[in-house]
Amino acid sequence: MTEQEFLSFYNKNVIVTLEDNTSISGHVYTFTRSGDSDNGIASISLESSQGYVEIMQNEVKKITITP
Repeated sequence: MTEQEFLSFYNKNVIVTLEDNTSISGHVYTFTRSGDSDNGIASISLESSQGYVEIMQNEVKKITITP
């Protein structure tokens, strides 16, 4: 997934499937570009039932937009 594709999920409700096949659902409220990140990897932050979760681009297997 490219950084531009990753950005397209900003401000959407999503289900994120991670590389270890766990899933997290929530609302994407923040996107950080790789150039603005300390580790050089883009990330999104979700507001979920588990609290606030930051997910790095390289951890993501799939993202699905939900209603």
